[in-house]
Amino acid sequence: MNHSLPRMAYIADGNLQHAFPIEAMLRVLPAPVFTNGERLAQRLRCQAEVVIASPQELPAIIASRDIDILFSTSQVLSPPLLRRARPSLKVVFLGHGESDKTEPRPFQEQYDEFDLLAIARQDFYHTLANPHKELVGSLKHDLFLARGYDRQQPEPAHVLWAPGWGRHNAVSSRLQEVVDATHALGLTCLLHLHPYSYEAEPHVVRLAQVEVLRHRHFRLVQTGDILKVMSRCALMLGDVSSVCYDWLLFDRPILFLNHPGLSLAEEKHLFAAGRVVGDGDSLCEALREELSNPAAQQSVRRAALARCFLALDGQAAQRVVDAIMRRWWDNWVWGSSTHGPGSISRGGG
Repeated sequence: MNHSLPRMAYIADGNLQHAFPIEAMLRVLPAPVFTNGERLAQRLRCQAEVVIASPQELPAIIASRDIDILFSTSQVLSPPLLRRARPSLKVVFLGHGESDKTEPRPFQEQYDEFDLLAIARQDFYHTLANPHKELVGSLKHDLFLARGYDRQQPEPAHVLWAPGWGRHNAVSSRLQEVVDATHALGLTCLLHLHPYSYEAEPHVVRLAQVEVLRHRHFRLVQTGDILKVMSRCALMLGDVSSVCYDWLLFDRPILFLNHPGLSLAEEKHLFAAGRVVGDGDSLCEALREELSNPAAQQSVRRAALARCFLALDGQAAQRVVDAIMRRWWDNWVWGSSTHGPGSISRGGG
């Protein structure tokens, strides 16, 4: 029997939005990071040893390090691929991007391939078929507290627009309306497109870039730390992207831009936490009213936040570590030799 502590590491693909769970975990569990993305490697090199290689090379490199447990934020580098050179490897998914989108949800089947899912949102936890899951709370909230965003005041005239992608993206149908309304009110609008938009819908990116050139108040931002951008803004324009849940941490007004692409009611549960602006509604009026009275929807925002997350105490990363150590001794060392732990209960205490 193996009586030693497990050797652990992290892995992420090149998408910068996949950095934050690892950054939160590194605060309590230092370990090497494997990635196939140079930009992500540059971001994390000051925090950990980073090994960059192609997806084809990574399994052998991980096996050469005798890694026992690999924390992954990737829905592209699949557990079967990562176990190819080390079948005993346990691959743990660090939850992120837990949105209400029902279609497309292209990674749902991959969730079943992980030995453990560490999940932030309580309602999202119940949608997952994989029984090997633990409710740990929000890793992003750990960073929210650690970086002092809870104490930072917004710039009153700054508004963030953070749409989803694909059919959920409102840019094609609401771009001019947003540009005109924010200009009329003297606001600066920061548009943060979904990272997938740059790959899957470059025409949307081009539409936004044209407006950036035309209007000084309209800016396009890309960041690996969406919380930093959010901290500057007094209000957010959202839809069904998971960043709307991140915005709730700031307890500031949110306007949901409804449009024909959001055709499924079950995707719009969070709309109750803010004001909905549909076709025919005045965005200019909604912006003016919400910014002049930011506490108007405070009670529903706070109620939505309480329903979403297990605990907001800055200890989500520690709960992940605690869950892993329990499973290491109770299931993965002494228990079954097959992939996945034995009997895993709903955790997060």
